[in-house]
Amino acid sequence: MIDYKALQFWLMVISLVGNVVVWLGVWITNKDKAHGKDVAAVKCDIQKVDKRVTRLEENKIGHRDLAAVHERIDRVSDQVSEMKGSLENIGGSVDMILEHLLKSEKKS
Repeated sequence: MIDYKALQFWLMVISLVGNVVVWLGVWITNKDKAHGKDVAAVKCDIQKVDKRVTRLEENKIGHRDLAAVHERIDRVSDQVSEMKGSLENIGGSVDMILEHLLKSEKKS
C-alpha cells in the first residue's frame, strides 16, 4: 500500500528545495547584473577622467607661461602702488582744504 502522507511530505521537501535553488539562482544572477552595471559606470568615469588628464597634459603650463603671468601681476602691482600714492596726495589736499574752510568759518 502507498503511504500518501509520506509521499506528500517528500514532494513538499522536493518543492521547497527546488524553490530555494531557483531563488539562489535568481539572486546570484541579479547580483552579477548589478555588479556589471557598477563596473560599466566606473569604466565610463575612468574614461572621462582619462580624457581630461590627456587634455591637461597636452596644454601644459610651462615656466615661460608662469613668467608671463608673474610679469603681468608685477605690472598691476606697480599700477596699484601709483594709485595708492595718488589717493594719499588727494587725501592730504582734501584735509588742507577742509582745514582752510574751518578756519575761514571761525573768522566770519
